Amino acid sequence: MKIGIVAPTLHMFIEKYAALFHPDPIVIFTDPMYTDWNQTSRNFYKGFWEPLHLNIELREAPYTNWDFRDIDVLIETAECFQYGEKWKDFCLRIPCPILFKVCFINDMKRFPTAYHNKICRFPVIVEAPYQLEYWKSKGINANLIYNPTGFWWFDKEWLGDKKQVIFVVAGVHRWRGDALGIGWDWWQEIEKRFPGKFYHHDSAELGGMPPLQFVDMIRSNRVFVNLDWNSGRPLSTAFSEALSIGMPVVVRDCQSLNYRNFIRGNGIASNSLDEIFRFIDRCFSDYEFAKSCSQKSREIAIEHFHTNINREKINRLIDLARQVKK
Repeated sequence: MKIGIVAPTLHMFIEKYAALFHPDPIVIFTDPMYTDWNQTSRNFYKGFWEPLHLNIELREAPYTNWDFRDIDVLIETAECFQYGEKWKDFCLRIPCPILFKVCFINDMKRFPTAYHNKICRFPVIVEAPYQLEYWKSKGINANLIYNPTGFWWFDKEWLGDKKQVIFVVAGVHRWRGDALGIGWDWWQEIEKRFPGKFYHHDSAELGGMPPLQFVDMIRSNRVFVNLDWNSGRPLSTAFSEALSIGMPVVVRDCQSLNYRNFIRGNGIASNSLDEIFRFIDRCFSDYEFAKSCSQKSREIAIEHFHTNINREKINRLIDLARQVKK
């Protein structure tokens, strides 16, 4: 099967769906006018995707020259309208079966009016439970499917050899306008409680890290902490990856982000700093307890984020898309 993806969209989405369909090829369709996006894609491919042997092809051609004859399924994302100002002029075509993917945008007002009629014909994938009600209210066949975790996260085991808490969030000092929404205030309290035993990984400051290197870095830490309090976004990518490598996890108990659904003896979902402190303390002092949390985290990740599970779900939607007549 050959999968097409309309760009520009999220680079992280491309990486995850290339892993999902691996070893089948992913073709990224993009217009040369998006010079910066295309150059970033080339950099991602050479530095990040090529070492993973992901089968990704970047096809640059004007919108009017896009050729879909060898594509089995085309994936369009809501984010194409945010990153590609010209996509609205070409978005109504139906060259082949289509899947529509929502990463974080939850507003039909961004789309041309006639586009609603198009996507109503095809299955739609949403990443977060809170998105389902909105898209279904528009008469759309919306399906909750979490973003898959790359297979490389399951190839190695958690170590936890550093008595260290890790917090992964990008752009805190550059472009994050909602520091409270990502829990920055709580992170500062954790820093005070565990001086010298914390690490904030910010890819915006560090310029990114190749996936395999990132796996080795994160798995050495004892506890992963995710402090999101922003209900207007899907699950944190870092959270699902931390579960997949098998880390003990700490999360805020935010109902719309449903992190609690992924806590079953592998960590804590709490809005109490004292409870969070006690859990981290125990992981630091009792390695066997942390290791038992690690094993449970990986079991949960296999159940929800493994590419095998998600590929089965996506294949069912592809079968539905193929039944739509042009």
